[in-house]
Parts: sequence; structure tokens; C-alpha cells
Amino acid sequence: MKFAVFVPVVFLGWSAAAQPALAQTAPANRAAVKAAIQEAVAGGDTRRAYDAYDRFVAANHRPDAELLSPIAADELRAIATHAVSDPRLQVEAWERLARYGDTQAPVELQRMATDATGTPVAALANGALARLGDTAAIARLAGMASSGTPRDKSHVVEAIRRSGLRDQAQVLLPLLKDPDWTTRLEAAEALAVLDYKAAIPEIRKLLSDDEPRVRSKAALALRRLGDTAGSPNVEAMLLSNVGSARLDALEADPLSDRGEVAAAARQLMNDPDPFNRVKGAESIARDEPAAARAVLTTVAGDADSTARRLAARVLESLKPADLTILRRLLEDSTGWVRMYAAGGVLAAAEVK
Repeated sequence: MKFAVFVPVVFLGWSAAAQPALAQTAPANRAAVKAAIQEAVAGGDTRRAYDAYDRFVAANHRPDAELLSPIAADELRAIATHAVSDPRLQVEAWERLARYGDTQAPVELQRMATDATGTPVAALANGALARLGDTAAIARLAGMASSGTPRDKSHVVEAIRRSGLRDQAQVLLPLLKDPDWTTRLEAAEALAVLDYKAAIPEIRKLLSDDEPRVRSKAALALRRLGDTAGSPNVEAMLLSNVGSARLDALEADPLSDRGEVAAAARQLMNDPDPFNRVKGAESIARDEPAAARAVLTTVAGDADSTARRLAARVLESLKPADLTILRRLLEDSTGWVRMYAAGGVLAAAEVK
């Protein structure tokens, strides 16, 4: 049975008086704990699995990714099975399970990719399969970009961008003229991420787009590709009082001084808006993981589930992994938070 319990700050809510008692009863033998966790998970008793893991941590004063990974995988299976109203979440959970070595996961992704042909769900599933190295899924994505379905191509663009499919970048060029402005925006960003310089002339045309957000994204895309056509827009962002706009402009320029980027990120990490704090922390995470972790841990305890979700997404890939916070987030009330936390645990365990 799953328990969706969100614990805002204190890890598991343990009191100082309770910890010695737990430590005294903690299994001393790690192999025995591992067996107990696996048995509990197999029997569907997640609570007992968590308790066995928590007693081990209390007794040994250290988290253990390998011991926690079967529980994390079980959480992902529950999410993938039951999140029928959120296929994007299902796809993300199945993808992480596939990386973990779960044999059912690729089958489910293939089913979602082929049973719902021409839909956003198919685009999401094919994107996951492409990231897992499925060449047939890559071909299907390329076909979807130029086909009549789905009408909303933003999911296809996202899948190609996230999968790093540089060889397929050219199929995104026509989407710079898509009637939907979000698709035009996504296409410009994707072509820049994929470093497709042949797109520069077409992206330049978006500098006069009717939608201001498309114009801004086009300017950033051009700067990332080494083109100066959008410089007035980028310079305006650099002078903006909006910290997130300034950081976007600095990150888009391959010639930006890393110290200046870090300074802008630190400033954003002190922003009252938790979403901006996560943005700043993500920017600085590679070079200053401890500073990023401090901000992300705070936001991960926010009452706003969207803020927690954004923080968990960054915490999943933060190195070194913070297993203490990931363990807490495994029991968050929001499926997206639990999914990212589980992914972080499996990545830390390096289980293939």
C-alpha cells in the first residue's frame, strides 16, 4: 500500500528521543537489511521496506543508495501504473525504470508510442525510447514532425530537443513557421540547442514575429548559434531588472564570462520567487553544488507543489546526490516529486 505523506522539513519527523531506540533495533547486517527490503517490496509492503531502510541509516549514520533503490523502483512502478490521467508522468517513470533495467518498461513505452500514433502521447513515448537508443523511435519522431498529426507539434519538438537528435534537426525548420506560436518558440530553442547553424536565416525572421516571447527566444537562439542579428533584444535582457531575463541572456552567449553568469545565478537564488531560486540554483549547480543544494532543499519543502516539483527535477541530477533529501521526497504528496526523487536514487545507485 502506498502512503502519500509530505514531510516538509524534518527527515521522517524523528524526535531525538526516538532515534536511539531505532538505532538499537537496527539490523547490523547490511545483507540482511537488503534481503528484508527486497522481501517487503516483493510483498507490496512499502512501509515495512522504508522502515527497514530507515533503521539501517539511523544505526549506521549514512544513507545507502543501493539499499534504497528497490524502494525507489517500486515507487516508479506505482506511478507508471496508476498515473493514467498524466501520460507525461507515466512516460517519465517508465523511462527511468528502463534505465534501471526493468524489462516491462520498454514494452510499455513501445505500446504508448505505437497504440496512440500521431498523438502527443506517442511523441512523448518516442522521445523516451529515442533517449534509450531506439532507432525506430527516432525515425517515428522525424516522421511526426512533418506529418499532419499531431497538429500541436510542440511535443515532437521537445522530444527531438531532449533526445539530442542533431541528425534530425533539419525536420524542425518548417516548424519555425508553424501557426502556433509556442511551437515556433520551441523550434527556435531546439535548433539552437542542437547547434543547427543552417537554421540561422529562418530564425532571424522570427525577430519580427507578432508574439514578443517568440522574438525574445529567437534572439537568444541566434546568440547561442553565434549570430548577432538579435543583439538589441539580448542587450535589453542584459540590462533588464528582471533577474531571470538577465541570466537567460548570459547563458545563451557562449562568450559570456562564467563568473558573470555565476553572479547572476547567485542573485537569482535570493529571489523571493521559489521558481527563480530554482532557476539560479540549476545554473550554478555544476560549479557550486553545495550552494545549489542548500537552495533546492529549502524549495523542496515549499508548500507549493509546483515549486517542489521544479526543485526535485534539479535535485535528481545534482552531483553528488543528496540521498537524505531524495529519501524524504520519495514520500511527497505529488507524483512528479516522487518520480524525480526515485530517479535520483536509481542514478546514485548506478544500477544498470
